[in-house]
Amino acid sequence: MNSQEREAVFKNMVDLYKETWKGKSKPFKINDPKLLNKYNLNESNGEIQANRFTTSQPIEFVDANGRIQFNRRKLNELPQFLSQLTTNLAIPIIAQEVVFNYTFMRAKIACAAFNDIINDFQKFTESSSYSLSDEVKAIKSEIKIFSMLYLIVGIQLQQYPDNFAFEVSSRLLSLFGIKPFITNLIKQIDEQSVRYCSLIVPYCQLQSPGSGLIFSMNRHTTSIVDFDFTEDQMKAITLSDRIIVIDMGEVRTVLDINLPNLNEPYLNSTTLPETYTFDGKNEIKDARSSNSSNDEFKRYLFLVNSLHHIYLVSANENIKFEHSSKVGYLTVEMLDKKRALCVVAERNTNYVECWDVVRKRLFDRFEFSKVKVKYVLCAQVYSMIIIVLQDGIIQFYSITDWTKSSFVHRGLIHAGIHLELVAVTGGMLIHTFNANIPIDFALISLKQFHKTEQILSDKQVFKTLVAFDPPMGPKPIKSIILPDTESMSFDDIQSNFPFFMTKTRDAIFIVHKCNNKDISYIRINGRFDVVSMHAKNSHTLYTARGGIVELHKWACIESKDCNSRNHKYQLYVSIDISSSPITSIKAKAGNASLFVCALENGVFQVYYASHAREAFKNMPSFPRTNEVIRTVQLLNKTAITLDSTQRELTSWSYQYAPSIHSTRSFLDDVTINEFAIASNNLNSEMIFVLILTTNHWIEIYSAKSLNDDALYSLHLRSPARVHSTINGNFYVLTCNGIVYSIAQQIASNNEFNFNQKTNSQLKIPCSMMLSSVLTLNGLESLIVFADNGQSMAICTMKRVIYIDVDVSSYISSSSLKSITSEKTQNLLLLYFNNKTLISCQVKLDESNEKGSLQFTPFDQADKFCLQNNCLATYNNGKTQLNLHDIRSSTCYEPIQLDSECQYLCFNESATYVFALVKPRVLFMYRMTDHRQMAKLFVYDFVSSMVADNDFLVLAMNDRRLLTLMIADPDDPTLQARIHALPSRYI
Repeated sequence: MNSQEREAVFKNMVDLYKETWKGKSKPFKINDPKLLNKYNLNESNGEIQANRFTTSQPIEFVDANGRIQFNRRKLNELPQFLSQLTTNLAIPIIAQEVVFNYTFMRAKIACAAFNDIINDFQKFTESSSYSLSDEVKAIKSEIKIFSMLYLIVGIQLQQYPDNFAFEVSSRLLSLFGIKPFITNLIKQIDEQSVRYCSLIVPYCQLQSPGSGLIFSMNRHTTSIVDFDFTEDQMKAITLSDRIIVIDMGEVRTVLDINLPNLNEPYLNSTTLPETYTFDGKNEIKDARSSNSSNDEFKRYLFLVNSLHHIYLVSANENIKFEHSSKVGYLTVEMLDKKRALCVVAERNTNYVECWDVVRKRLFDRFEFSKVKVKYVLCAQVYSMIIIVLQDGIIQFYSITDWTKSSFVHRGLIHAGIHLELVAVTGGMLIHTFNANIPIDFALISLKQFHKTEQILSDKQVFKTLVAFDPPMGPKPIKSIILPDTESMSFDDIQSNFPFFMTKTRDAIFIVHKCNNKDISYIRINGRFDVVSMHAKNSHTLYTARGGIVELHKWACIESKDCNSRNHKYQLYVSIDISSSPITSIKAKAGNASLFVCALENGVFQVYYASHAREAFKNMPSFPRTNEVIRTVQLLNKTAITLDSTQRELTSWSYQYAPSIHSTRSFLDDVTINEFAIASNNLNSEMIFVLILTTNHWIEIYSAKSLNDDALYSLHLRSPARVHSTINGNFYVLTCNGIVYSIAQQIASNNEFNFNQKTNSQLKIPCSMMLSSVLTLNGLESLIVFADNGQSMAICTMKRVIYIDVDVSSYISSSSLKSITSEKTQNLLLLYFNNKTLISCQVKLDESNEKGSLQFTPFDQADKFCLQNNCLATYNNGKTQLNLHDIRSSTCYEPIQLDSECQYLCFNESATYVFALVKPRVLFMYRMTDHRQMAKLFVYDFVSSMVADNDFLVLAMNDRRLLTLMIADPDDPTLQARIHALPSRYI
């Protein structure tokens, strides 16, 4: 076939999958001029009408068993046929029918591998733009944006496909109304995705493509404590409570290895791609070896260790070697990967061992009778073990003849008791001294031990002592940091000056040779948790403190004075990734812009620094607090948060756009014990915050101006609890039984102030301050339980009523731990130390002078929430969610959860219940029919979860609030509510 015929064939196949002729008869098309004239078809444009119907090609259908199936043929072949058309013709169709078609992409993600989808995108994004119309170029640019988005989230979507709508909306909403195809996709998501996940993203909440992040993986559910590249830098080996090997070239997980369960974290991992047997000095590959690329990863062995355990684990999770220590390990390090020799030293001992971990035999052992071991280092280039003793003596041992299978003593030096840190890089030993010695560091070449057969004494060892003016410091030096050297040969490493860094409390010192001449250093100020550099990108420094990554560029400046050297550096980019601390950073050799971060929350991310720099300069950052949020309260479109240190109180708007109104920070020893919020009597959107500080001050602030002076303050003389009421008043209960009532008042100038209305001294001991607010016969009342749980007080603005409490028929000996209530109801929930739950309905007679109690017992619970007379409970042992309607005394069928529940909450009307289960998966259930309405994997750890009637708010570990709009597909007002969101305005 010629090119025109081929295009016609593929266009017909595209029409088939597009269902162009669905429900219509498809005419025959005649193009031959002779046939056109013969059959008089010129007027019909060569078409012959016929009763010819094409087969239906829906994206999804219901099979004979009633199960939903996807049309895999259409999902796979439509992009392939489109790639055979001209680019001008194909790109508009691929955009309309594939990339920006919610139904198609949802099905494609559920059926296809990550790389297959990326390959489909690349067929069009990497095609030439020559001769393309401006309209097609604009469409192609939108496909590129979506392709970049999928590169970031695609791996996660393979595991959590229901996240597709969330990821698109949360990252691309900033382009709504600007990019037409992206706008149309978000509209489809708003209309269709709620059938699968009834939570809508109200505004852009995550990094959009082009902000530096190019790849993210959430396969780990615990902290990534160690990761490394293979020598070719194409595979990343990551360690948490499991080992995951990622092929960076194909962006896929090639190994996911379960490790033995321990009650302590793993610390280090070393990869042994291949081991060898040896005939003298000749290497013979192990029988496990294979030339097949498919078997490459199966040959890997991994040496992992925690503080007390060592394991050699195969790719199929077999334990090849194990070793344990009661006192803990000082050092676990591979000396020779090919021979599988591992150096092991225990803490506070006087010996060092070298093990052949593949053959499970002790290779050699070093003992020192009078002194304990302080450090042990390995110099692989010389097969050398360096043992630093507590008295400052450094011993050197190496293997000169592998046929003898033992180490030879090569020499020793007396570094002295002021020796501080040691490190080995290439063929050089570096050690530093404490503040008593005015020397910055000493260098000792290991080659001098290697090239002679005699044992060198301290006087025979050549040492280079370096003292800078001014010196590095102030001391102590906390660590010596060596640059990464993947893809560099030992010859390359040895040929250079031993480039390294030292870290003090307030700075990093990069030690180098200025223009290959003089030894010097550059100081970069800052307090850093993680410091990294690659030897091939030695003028780029990567640092992290908490969840913030910073890249610094530095250079040497040669001055007119040949004896003087100057330096300069700049902050190239700062990226606030997360509040989850960054545990490791590594850069790609030869490309300083490409670097990888591993995080404590298990996330593994790849960044492109130059893109991040542009975003750093041009894109506004998301609002966030300085510390991780621990408590959230919502009232009338305002959120009030308190951080984990209880020093940072913050006021937010959260429903339609994220913004911080104001923040109040406490310094020194004063923190916030607790807070309560109430609204203004005349303006419900004006919120007041009452705080109780650790020095017993009560202070009331306007939520939108927390930094201003307090509207009201009161100093107490004892610990207290605080509560707010629906009518805007506050109750304060002290541990010695005094109740303060603080009410709003309107002054003559129409300004609001607060006044203390009444004080009551309770007649019951209540040092535990077990208290809550109820509404009884229309009266807002403070309920206070006695410490023994056998009586309670009902406090109103006018009187105090006492009622005896007897729960002995429901519980025998356990004491009351907490009480929970709803401010608008008359129901209390009593929670006891043995995890028993009892509801308590409080009733007052018509005179409001006498009360009665009605109890209802429930099963034991580890977590529970109460809203609108509905109760949700969770028990760790059963991993079940139990739902109760207390008003109707109805107990529903329990919902089995996949894993341990971490947080529970209802929305205000208790129409929906939300459960966050490990590992960070959010579930939403409807109370009326217990239907699962949503399942969503959240991007970081959650520290708190609350909801109003229409929005769910999660306090995230990255110091932000994640807001999701509740979107029940059966709600007739849903689309109007979505269209009313400011982010959906065009």
